[in-house]
Amino acid sequence: MAISHAQVRNVRSAINTSAFLKDVARARKGLFPTRTLRRLSTAEIQQLEKQGNTSQSKTWDNIRVGPGFTAENIRNTAFLGKAVLGAFRETVIIDGICCQSGIYNATLGNVQVGNGALVHEVGLLSSVALFEKSVCMHCGTIAHQGESSFGNGQRVNITIETGGRAIPVHADMSLQNAIHIATHRSDAPLQAAYQSAVKAYAVAASSRWTIIGPGARISNSACVKNTFLGEAGLIDNALLVEESTILSSVNEPSTINHGALVRASLVQWGSLVTTMGMVTESVLIEHASVERHGKVSASVIGPNTAIGSGEVISCLLGPFIGFHHQALLIASFWPMGKGNVSYGANIGSNHTSRAPDQENWIGEGFFFGLGTNIKFPADFTRAPFSLLAANCQTLPQRICFPFSLISPPAEIFPGISPAINEISPGWVLSDNIFAIRRNEAKYRARNRAQRTPIEFETFRPAIIDLMVEARALLDIPNIKDLYTDRDIPGIGKNFMKEAGRIKGRDAYTFYIRHYCLLGLLRKVDFLLKSGKRVPASLVEIHDRDDARWEHERLLLQREFPGETMAHCLSLLKEMQRKIALLVQASKEKDDARGRQIIPDYADAHTSADKDLFVKETWAETRALCAAADRASARL
Repeated sequence: MAISHAQVRNVRSAINTSAFLKDVARARKGLFPTRTLRRLSTAEIQQLEKQGNTSQSKTWDNIRVGPGFTAENIRNTAFLGKAVLGAFRETVIIDGICCQSGIYNATLGNVQVGNGALVHEVGLLSSVALFEKSVCMHCGTIAHQGESSFGNGQRVNITIETGGRAIPVHADMSLQNAIHIATHRSDAPLQAAYQSAVKAYAVAASSRWTIIGPGARISNSACVKNTFLGEAGLIDNALLVEESTILSSVNEPSTINHGALVRASLVQWGSLVTTMGMVTESVLIEHASVERHGKVSASVIGPNTAIGSGEVISCLLGPFIGFHHQALLIASFWPMGKGNVSYGANIGSNHTSRAPDQENWIGEGFFFGLGTNIKFPADFTRAPFSLLAANCQTLPQRICFPFSLISPPAEIFPGISPAINEISPGWVLSDNIFAIRRNEAKYRARNRAQRTPIEFETFRPAIIDLMVEARALLDIPNIKDLYTDRDIPGIGKNFMKEAGRIKGRDAYTFYIRHYCLLGLLRKVDFLLKSGKRVPASLVEIHDRDDARWEHERLLLQREFPGETMAHCLSLLKEMQRKIALLVQASKEKDDARGRQIIPDYADAHTSADKDLFVKETWAETRALCAAADRASARL
């Protein structure tokens, strides 16, 4: 129960610490202390009228001004309601151009305009609080109507379009909380407490002001309503932004621009919606993006994930999912992310003709090839880093083999339905390790998320355990030429060849052993550097405080019973060199094929021997072998 309550505590903590909620409270209270405000002087009123300004109140008694106010930089503006105005002596920088703050050629109704803010050529600015040095220019309507929580507190139907995994959302929500609430539906106390906490957050977010934070800018946009735009955020040339929260900061500015539409959504720090992207009733976790006509609705999009051109509906997506082409992703739960959706992929068969209530669970690093078609329900969570080949159509199923290749059958076999595909377990390990190692390095280098913990290491305990379980499933007593799920549980609605079974078993074994041998080297190196004694036996190196080592040690016992430490370190060197050769061979295979097909391929592509990642792999291999030699010499 303590773990479950952590999600509730996170929401309650955000209520007290959220910079967003503090800005909402400040706008509600007033940008300037009441005691510091005064009426306009007769001379100021005369100057304002001389400069083309008008007031709905002929006496201008609906205007209050703060310390340092002068009327000099307010021109051709109609004041239709109450206004609180700051001092406009500073300049603001817009796209590298220095502009004088002030209010020019605008219509204002019930506004708060902070010190150094700029309002220029705005059709209507109503019920808006502009913080210090914020900018509104060349816009149609920026307004607020009624009471709004800026999209906070709504329930988003992720994974199941008809509900069942709906989660209440708030602007400071973490991806981990969203995952936990979506997957613990039977914990009624948690669900009720979380709903209550989010409701309290939404109450704290409630405002009668559209808020433009310090240094934020809204420009060239038709309509912005009931919206919070955080510090340094940008809404430029947007089609519509309404009922939304845009969190932003100087170091992580968020941007909504180039024809984008954002409605009833929560956009976190550093995120981008651009080039006619559409986001409705969704949450973009930090540094997510939607672009090039991409459509996202009723979804939670994880950090560093980019949705371009395609459509995402009722999904929860983790980090680093590549979705750059016209494709469809519906009702999918993909919390660990790090995968790819190729052009024409149709991952959306969630409708049974009775109701769109089916769902699809996807494993980490899963790759959907060109034109794939996925029937629901499906569970690929125990098949991480697998590849679904082009034009595959999968039946509803559950697959339990990591790093697999699933491809359309090349031939038809008696007794095997032509509707099922061929599965090659461990194929990605044996034939495409380049992609695994390259992506791991790529994600580390490209990560911009500061609040979401991301697992970059591919061969970590959770993944290794899945490989161990898959290998055990492949150890069967009755050998056949072909296998189905009646012979080997976990291969789903696919068939497996005997050659594929052997190759998969060997690939799992190789990388399981490499994992635990690598752990041995790390542990021995640590002990030697600490000046501690290194026992002759692997079994004796206990460390109950090091969970990772204990996991590696138990595997070492099973994989290498009775082997000496020196032999194990020597074997690690051989295996590491083999991995480097496989990485290089993967790239060389592409080079050879390309040269056969494209006349000047070699002139336009980096060859394997010059490829940066291949070179880095060999450098890591040399360093590891040197470390193993040093450790062996001191044993």
